[in-house]
Amino acid sequence: MEERDTQPAETTPITANIIVARYPPAPPASTIAELLNARLPPGVTLLGCGQSPAELQHLTQQQWASADVLIVWGARNPNAKEFYAKLTGLKWLHSVATGLELWLTPEVLSTSVTITNAKGVTANSMAEFAMMCCHYFSRQLPRLLEAQAAHRWDVFEVEELRGATLGLVGCGHIGGRVAQLGGAYGMRVVALRSNPALSQLDVDSGLLDRVYSPEHLHEVMACSDYVVVSTPYTPDTHELISAAAIAAMKPTAVLINVGRGRCIDEAALIEALQAGRIRGAGLDVYQVEPLPPSSPLWGLPNVLLSPHRAAFHSNFFRDSVDLFARNLQRHLAGQPLLNVLDKQSQY
Repeated sequence: MEERDTQPAETTPITANIIVARYPPAPPASTIAELLNARLPPGVTLLGCGQSPAELQHLTQQQWASADVLIVWGARNPNAKEFYAKLTGLKWLHSVATGLELWLTPEVLSTSVTITNAKGVTANSMAEFAMMCCHYFSRQLPRLLEAQAAHRWDVFEVEELRGATLGLVGCGHIGGRVAQLGGAYGMRVVALRSNPALSQLDVDSGLLDRVYSPEHLHEVMACSDYVVVSTPYTPDTHELISAAAIAAMKPTAVLINVGRGRCIDEAALIEALQAGRIRGAGLDVYQVEPLPPSSPLWGLPNVLLSPHRAAFHSNFFRDSVDLFARNLQRHLAGQPLLNVLDKQSQY
């Protein structure tokens, strides 16, 4: 009898070729390469890292065509279309941060390219920033610092966060973590969410006291002592916090933004702050970044400003690369990826 060949059939190893599109304040290309190469498995090649295709002139047309993974390290890179024109074999686009902004072009949204981001990596850091803003106003930190600088023993009452209402405009990873921290302080937590049904479990578990649908935004603004905005920027959230929404706030309320600057009507916010119609604001993001020196926000005593760094904690790069590495293993194994962006809602 003829012996059958029992040797397993050879399989072609799955590979991936990566290009990184970096843009300030991203770290230098050499640092990014070091971080990535330490986590790349065999068969995966980092072809290059640059701000534009012009910086990657050493790559051949064949190498560009072979690149199936693009890592976006800096969402405000104006060269997105130039990269897309070169990446004819692109299958997966990943952002090391949450926002993708200029990369969400009609050209890529209409394709089968899978888009992921680093949702969750920055949630704790941004939630801690939001709570710091609450304390900044409740404990009158500017008054404490002024008294210390003047060597003056200034005795005054402070407010507790316990019992105050914390309103969340957006209740994803960031908003959920803010809810946890606010709850730990004994705050009443209410949330506005595009799909309230998704948050009903949080209500049932005690994380949230109430969930509102988008048409009830003004109710959330009106009942909250602290409003934390953490929504992504999409056409639907452009100036979501409008002049009318700000006008609905209590005169003692504070507006905190850790989402995107263009989600708030900044001119209306400045006017309300100048007129004292709300207590104050804690801002990490702005409509124009860097914030122009001419912006009235710089000189307002009832504003705490942060240069869009609330998300970038000391372990950010490590954690973000770890998430990409886990997703890369899924990509190579043909498994569903984590944090896939919904192209219709754009988040």
